[in-house]
Amino acid sequence: MIRFERTLLLLIGFLMIFALTLKGVRKSNRANVLGNIAAFDSTYVDDVRLLKNDTVVINTTRLGAEVVGYNDIVPLEIYLLHGEVVRVEALENEETPRFMKRTLPMLSAWEGKTIQEAIDTQVDGVTKATFTSNAIKQNMALGLEFAREHKLSPPLPASYYLLDALVIVIALLTILFVILECVRQYKMKKHHKQRREQPTSQGDAGTF
Repeated sequence: MIRFERTLLLLIGFLMIFALTLKGVRKSNRANVLGNIAAFDSTYVDDVRLLKNDTVVINTTRLGAEVVGYNDIVPLEIYLLHGEVVRVEALENEETPRFMKRTLPMLSAWEGKTIQEAIDTQVDGVTKATFTSNAIKQNMALGLEFAREHKLSPPLPASYYLLDALVIVIALLTILFVILECVRQYKMKKHHKQRREQPTSQGDAGTF
């Protein structure tokens, strides 16, 4: 039992160390983003939000103030997490609703890509909504370039994903170790019980 407890404590200790290291890496990454936001020109400081889950949201209203669709500007909100585009949303605008609706499927074309991949992505415009779709593409280009220039969503280091994998492996090993120990203890108790229930040779001889 002592050996089991020591091994279990060792595994739990490793889990805690790696988990705290992962938390430290994420905290450092977040601090870098906050520092980069704080270094902005005051003109754009209100156009970037950092959410609790480390998602960076870029509002292109001011960045794309000179980019006009059919009727007016077509601002977007670009959601970035650890260097990848996770969501793109169109903000309220003055475009004709039925034409704007046609362009909305475009927004998913950038999702799931790194910032650089999204910048390099060529997205086709929408027929009969050319001005609106062009404005969307230009807003995306401005927002993504702004994010890259100011390092607003740096990717996590490769070591983070290695530690993350180690945490999962150690957690699984800990669970497996506990299960195996429980099985071993159960078999030992069952074996002892069977031995106690078996009559001794002297007891057997006395019955004749």
